[in-house]
Amino acid sequence: CVYMFVELFGIDSTFAPILSVFITVPLTFIITGKILKK
Repeated sequence: CVYMFVELFGIDSTFAPILSVFITVPLTFIITGKILKK
């Protein structure tokens, strides 16, 4: 995810990990919730 932000979108490598966390944590939370409900 960080590689994609830096290489493809040209985002600064300092901010890319922070942006990556803000996207992956909620996504993981939603996916885990759906898996555990089954």
